[in-house]
Amino acid sequence: MLLIAGIAARSSSSGTQHLHAQQQEAHSPRLSTTSSSSSSNSIRVVDNGARCSFSGICDGSSSRDCGPDGLGCVTSAKARKRHIEQAIKSSWRAYKHCAWGADQLAPLSCKPQLCPWVPYNSSMTLLGAADLLWLMGDSMRAEYKQARAWINDVITFERDFQADTFTLSMTFLGSLLALHDLTGDGMYLKKAINLADRTMVAYEASSSGWPWRNVNLRTGEVSGNVTNVGEAASATLEFSRLTYITGDKRYKRAAYQLWHLLDHAAEGTWDGLVNTWWDVTNGSWLPGPNGTLDATWGGMGDLAYEYMLIGGVADAVAAAAAAAAAAAPAPAAGPNDTLDATWGGMGDLAYEYMLKTWVLSGGRDKVRQQTM
Repeated sequence: MLLIAGIAARSSSSGTQHLHAQQQEAHSPRLSTTSSSSSSNSIRVVDNGARCSFSGICDGSSSRDCGPDGLGCVTSAKARKRHIEQAIKSSWRAYKHCAWGADQLAPLSCKPQLCPWVPYNSSMTLLGAADLLWLMGDSMRAEYKQARAWINDVITFERDFQADTFTLSMTFLGSLLALHDLTGDGMYLKKAINLADRTMVAYEASSSGWPWRNVNLRTGEVSGNVTNVGEAASATLEFSRLTYITGDKRYKRAAYQLWHLLDHAAEGTWDGLVNTWWDVTNGSWLPGPNGTLDATWGGMGDLAYEYMLIGGVADAVAAAAAAAAAAAPAPAAGPNDTLDATWGGMGDLAYEYMLKTWVLSGGRDKVRQQTM
């Protein structure tokens, strides 16, 4: 991903382009809904969001509102393509100018920033955006080659620091596998295998089946005995893909062993939900703030349920997921004796990844065969 969306307006003196002769000036506070300049046909822009203020791409008060620069009225696929290319190129130029090779860019100050989850610069933006540069084709082929050279020569996973397995698998391993799938370049696969082997220590060092939350990529030292179900169960997509590419079943087996534990953990809980926090050392659940099970659809739990369906983990787990999805409202009770389940933050990703895992594991094909 490009973590620098919206910097185009700050990084380029050219700004956004005028679209058509009938559209007004880019910074006009009012827009005509027709080719006529009559003020009676004008409406005021109401989008005060960050995207609108930084990129000029705004949502108006009606479908007739083009936005201050007219981008809201671009309906031609060719024209949209042109503006998307301009935005990507402008953003990438700003990243190269202000924060080349850095994890993140602070767009207003034009300064590089470290990712808060990694204690050293890991070029997270560059790695995550390289597949986008590839997808841009010939128009950004030179930029892609430059990014590839950086990944090949600079990015390494032999650092002496504690990194959380969640970020390692989703952000770094996922980006490398995506690049390999798109380009067929063996360099990305080689780095993906190297990273996965170092991350696997967090699984292999656990006697409970729950991966340690952190691992030192150089020494193999693990830490973080308290983990949450969302992070612990979210490596199934990347690890199963790596198994599919390499034929090495260790990766998928390590990521999927947790689901057998979750299958049993869901028994007797509210409509298939499982507790959020777990002790890696013995595999026991940890109570929430109220001393009871702390199950959630939101952050810290969401990824588990999303990946459950993506991978089609098991019929029993799928049944638990279906029960959770169809759950009735919680029975009336006091705040201290109910589960804290949510669709939102701290739980949402779990249920999103359910579907992704199910699709990638062939679940869609199975349903198609049964219904045709």
